[in-house]
Parts: sequence; structure tokens; C-alpha cells
Amino acid sequence: MWIRNASLSLILLIALAWLAGCSSPSNEEAGAQGVSGGAEQSAVQVDDPEVQAVVDAWLERLDAGDHEATWAMAGSLFKAELTAEQWGEAMAAMRENMGAVTQRRLHEYTVETIMPGVPEGRYAMFEYRSVFEKQDQGAELVVCAREESEWRVVGYFVQ
Repeated sequence: MWIRNASLSLILLIALAWLAGCSSPSNEEAGAQGVSGGAEQSAVQVDDPEVQAVVDAWLERLDAGDHEATWAMAGSLFKAELTAEQWGEAMAAMRENMGAVTQRRLHEYTVETIMPGVPEGRYAMFEYRSVFEKQDQGAELVVCAREESEWRVVGYFVQ
């Protein structure tokens, strides 16, 4: 199993609790535009264009199937928990089951400074309502952490 320590386990538990609380979006809520270089426009305002650019670039590589690049772009919490090979295998299996993302809309954006089990810092969470080729209703959660002077993806979860 990829989760080897308590800090990521707690992030995962938080994410699972978040996923359990998500209602499945209808096709109208999911939006009408496809994925092309990031999320479609939404009414949700992100207060930090730098973190939004990091997430958009990371999701673009993920959608292209470039798992090595997404792992390389990820933060230390992410890399400490799984190898690039484990990440690639997990994403290949997920895409096999769900298919590619065809639509993605930012549903909610939050920033936290304190989260259980991880060092105090700045964490940005992006909740997307997504449509996949084999699943017409879904949600994705991308968690970023501020590491030194830049944002890095430290978690990705799919419902």
C-alpha cells in the first residue's frame, strides 16, 4: 500500500470525508465545455493566480497521461508516500476504470493553514465537478501545499 505514514493517512482521511460529503453533480452542474488546458470557467474565485496556474498545468499533464511529469511536479508530501511507478500504475488503473476527463468545473476553492497530521502551512484545496468517459458524474480534489517559495500538488483524490 502506498500510504506509509500518519500524515498522508490523515490527509487521505480528510479527503475521503470530503468525498463522502460531496453530492454527485448533475450534467448541468458539471458544465457544458470539455477539458482543454485546465478547468472551464466557473464563478468560484481563486485569490492566488500562482496556485491556480500550478493546478492547471498539473491537471493538463495528468489528462495527457504524463504520470511521470505529474509526479515530478508534485510536492514532498506526495513523493514521500509513493514512487513514480506506483503513481503511474494507480492513475493508469483509475483511467482504465473511469476513462479520460471530458469536462471539469471548479466547484469550490479553500485555503487552510492547519490540517490534522501535517505540518502547519498553507494548503489550497480545489474541488472540481468532473465528467469522465465512463462515469458521467464525479468529483476531483487537488490539494496543494506551499513548499518554500512555490506551490506543489500534494494530493489528488477522485470520487
